[in-house]
Formats: sequence, C-alpha cells, structure tokens
Amino acid sequence: MSSSENLPLRDAAVGIAGYRSSRTDPLAGPTAAVLDLLARYGVTAARIDSRTWEELALMRALHREHAPTTALHGGGPVLIDRAPRLERELWVTRRDDIDVAVATAEHQRVTWLPVGIADPDLAAHAVETAHRAGLRVSAEGIGDVPGLGPDDHVGAMPDVLRRIDDTPLTLLQRWAEAADDGIRLLRGAVDAGATVGSGLLALRRAVFVREALDAPFLDELEPILPHASHLRELKRPGGYLVAKRQLRQHAGLREPTRAEAERAEAGWRNLLSAAATVADAVVPASRAPQFTSVPGYALHEELAVLTHAGLDPHRPAEHRVFAGTPRPERVGTD
Repeated sequence: MSSSENLPLRDAAVGIAGYRSSRTDPLAGPTAAVLDLLARYGVTAARIDSRTWEELALMRALHREHAPTTALHGGGPVLIDRAPRLERELWVTRRDDIDVAVATAEHQRVTWLPVGIADPDLAAHAVETAHRAGLRVSAEGIGDVPGLGPDDHVGAMPDVLRRIDDTPLTLLQRWAEAADDGIRLLRGAVDAGATVGSGLLALRRAVFVREALDAPFLDELEPILPHASHLRELKRPGGYLVAKRQLRQHAGLREPTRAEAERAEAGWRNLLSAAATVADAVVPASRAPQFTSVPGYALHEELAVLTHAGLDPHRPAEHRVFAGTPRPERVGTD
C-alpha cells in the first residue's frame, strides 16, 4: 500500500539518529537526513522507539524545517537493568532509579516510557510508575515486560524471544525452536490490550544481507550510517570480500552458513505465522535506519511484507498507537 491510496503512512518504530564518520561533520546531519527521508517517502507519523534526551532535543529543533508534515511521537532512553551498550540505554538498578527516570520523562514532555528491564519486579515497578504518571509503556529489546495495559505497546514482535547476548541470526533461529513461547508471550500482551510493532524486515535483512543489495535507495543511508557505503562495494567487481569484512567489523553483519540459513528461514516462517495469530494488534514498524533499511522507504517495504503475509496493515491498532495517548503528545511539535 502507498500514500497514493490516501491512507496514512505511520511507522511505529523509527530511530532519529545515526553517527558521524568524523568529528568535523555536522552534529545535526544524521538526524536531519532521517527527517528529510521520512517526509520524502510520505510518512505522516512516526513513533521514535528510544533515544537520548539530547537526540530528542535535536530532533525537536530540526522537525519543522525538515519534516513539518510528519507527526513525531516518542520517548527517551530505554530503561535497562544491565550495563548499557548504547548511549540510548539508561541503566537502572533500583526502584529509586526508575522513579527518577519517570520524573525526567514527565519533565521532557513525552508520553512513552521505553522499558527493556529483564528483572520482573523492577520491570513491573517501571510499568506501574509510568502508568501512575500518565505515561504509556513500550516494551523494547528483550523478552517479556509484565503489567502492560491497553495504552501500551510491544516495540517489535521478534524481540519477545530476545536474550541479552542475541545477534539477529540467533534471534531468528530461536523463532525456529521456540515459536510457541513467542506466540504465548505475544498473546499475553495482546490479551492485556497492548499493540505490537512488526519489525520483521529489518531483522530478516540483518541476517540475509545479500537480499538487500538490490533494494533501491540504499545510498541514501550514507549520511546517516556512513559505513552503509560498504553495501555498494559488495556489488562491485572484486570488492565483495573486502566489503564483507568491513560490514562484519563495523556493523556485526555476516552471512549465515547453509545450516544457519535453513534454521533462520524456519524461524522467519514461524514469525509470519505468529504475526497472523495477533493480526488485529500488529502495527507496521520498520526500525529504520539500519544498514539495509532506509527511513521512510523501509515502511513501504514493511507494509509489503505484512500484506504478503495476509495481514491488513491499516487496522484500528495503528490508530491506538498514534491517537490513543492519555495526554497530548508533544515530541517534535513544540
């Protein structure tokens, strides 16, 4: 489906930052490029999955100039209970830490609290505290988050089976082995009233990198993720082996062996089947930008995957994610 059909194009998981290849490059460059692409490909609304407060401030400053027709919703750093590996992760070890994080989210005028806490008691406290403050919770990045309710959201469907040390390959393989557990967790969240982001194609392409090489517009990733230039090099005569090593070094991407690929394909089939079991709650989520996912265009690709799987991507669940906020959403509209 496309914007030409006069249907809103809303992406339930977008990042608004990349990185710079040099300290002399403009700090605002990657964020401005993301916003430009969202506007160019007709995205009418996007939910920012989790970012630092500094990145959200930068997005707010750039929003009107670069994507004035795209409504932006979002939250701050994702709360985790382990040593962070990314700047957008906030390490909480006690209930007091969570209370401060929720107060900060209120002060920053966001309506989503991203939660990726593995400890069930801490996670439950985060959800309860967020709800008392009028915040919605998005479960991000690892396993099950207890206590989700009707205004809440699972950031990406595959992640309900994610473990801390997972790679995209091992996560997709786990769906080959434990799909029943994944469906049970998804069903529990949906029965509690939560919606579920899809996040399908980004995971597949992180495993089967070659499939993305013929995708259009990958060069548009380079202002956001400079090492995406190695994707072009993969297609050049004599450049494949060098580029493959660079992608593994800088992005952790590698081709699976034949046996690994077979298990991953089985996991992919199970993921699509799992999506069908919670179809009424699934919301398109591209998780762009990634090394094979261009912001804006990746949403069109995700919609094609969902349509091919027999899911109607424009369901009431999508309206709940973007319109059912307990208080006015202000990210990107100040």
